Amino acid sequence: MLILKVISRLLDYPSEALFSASDELIEVVKNDAAIRPDNKLALISFINKLTARDLLDLSDEDQEHIEKGVRADDYDLDMAKILEFLILEG
Repeated sequence: MLILKVISRLLDYPSEALFSASDELIEVVKNDAAIRPDNKLALISFINKLTARDLLDLSDEDQEHIEKGVRADDYDLDMAKILEFLILEG
């Protein structure tokens, strides 16, 4: 399933390649028949929110979280929603 590759990329460290491929990631989500419409919207919203941010700022925040061991911002809450989505859709 291509959708699992998309989710895998979203769980990975933010990169220019991820940001550059956002339109393709969204197309995969839109075209996946196994995902409920509400989850498609949530995943597309997450991709748009993530890729609308500045990559360097996002990378800095991720590094700070890694150093502090803290994961409590909107990005992480959205990631929790993705993981919940995987469990519920699976």
